[in-house]
Amino acid sequence: MQMTRFAVATLYNRARVLSGGTRFLFLALIVSLGLSSGFAQTVAFPGTGSITIQGSEQSTSQCNIYYCGPIYDQGLINITINGYTQGTSYDQNSTASQLASSLATLLTDDPNSPVTAIASGSTITLIARSTGASTNYSFSSTWSFDGNDFSSPSFTTITSGPTLIGGAYGGTPPQTRNFQMALWANERKADADIAFFYDDDFTPGYPPIPYPPVHAILEPMHWRDYENDDLADFQKYYWNGVVANLKNWHYDGSLIDAVILDEPYQGDGSTDPCDPTWQQATAKDYNFFQNVLAPAIKAWSPRTKFWISFNSNQVKWMQNPTCPAQLNGPFVDVVDMYLYDTDFITGVLPYYNWLAANLASSSSRLCPEPTLNSRPIALLALRQWTHNLPRKPQCLRRTSITPIP
Repeated sequence: MQMTRFAVATLYNRARVLSGGTRFLFLALIVSLGLSSGFAQTVAFPGTGSITIQGSEQSTSQCNIYYCGPIYDQGLINITINGYTQGTSYDQNSTASQLASSLATLLTDDPNSPVTAIASGSTITLIARSTGASTNYSFSSTWSFDGNDFSSPSFTTITSGPTLIGGAYGGTPPQTRNFQMALWANERKADADIAFFYDDDFTPGYPPIPYPPVHAILEPMHWRDYENDDLADFQKYYWNGVVANLKNWHYDGSLIDAVILDEPYQGDGSTDPCDPTWQQATAKDYNFFQNVLAPAIKAWSPRTKFWISFNSNQVKWMQNPTCPAQLNGPFVDVVDMYLYDTDFITGVLPYYNWLAANLASSSSRLCPEPTLNSRPIALLALRQWTHNLPRKPQCLRRTSITPIP
């Protein structure tokens, strides 16, 4: 089994005492492989998608017998969903974020609109008002501008695809089994399809890692102690030791499907991404991941994926219009983000759609995900497929996502 897909997960907060400090653990996810037998009659998901408005207002100078001074581009941004069209106009006072907010409000407030919409920055998340596969509506966007005075429009749009995705049926689905991945919880769980453990689980006194060996995800806990090392020294003084411990338990790169870093960039909700000191520290982390940690993983096992798990603050730093932080790069195979105590559609999906629209590689591919309402914590992982990977992923079909008891 290769880790070629990830999905929505529900997570529950737990604590683990680690070397005197407290770490959070999260419940493993269950994702159905195909369709689930005996699931409630109400299982149904709405189609979702996104549209991102890009650009800024243009101006030029004009002087004639009637007027001499600046003139500004004017036009419309329209979106058509399942035959329904809504639009908003722009002028000299418009920004991409304002247009996104205006269009989202119009889509949500009109009872004839087939979707509700949530604006986050310049990206609008669209959620079908109904559920089921029939809500994977076709949608597109168009724009107009002052073609007499300008050669191109001030604002254009990018849609997530030609249709909404994730709409799934109601009723009782046919039978299949569940796929289980342990992540930050049920640590060393041997009966998971993909287990999870930390590199310091090899330390005497910890329970043994899953044995016989199973497919697993590994989180290295002490990489920051070696952040000043070059690749050769990092391998010599840290990574080769991790690999040797894995080998002692009969694990190698054929079984470690991903190496994950959990919220590796420092800061919190009060962090200013324009602060030079923070930028310097963050650039140091990013360069280390790009030039040392990711290459060390790939040199050991080209099939093992390098995964970074972001929190919402870190996504906001990347979204910052003045000083957008560079936290994600094409050397990262998988990214995810999560929020605590947040409704999935209104709280998490806008971040998810922004990540989907801003994957680090031009050849990235995103597997369609269903939506999930009213869970305590929600996580989404996005695959970032780059040119040097041997094959494209096969997306996982699923309709039920439930927490492990």
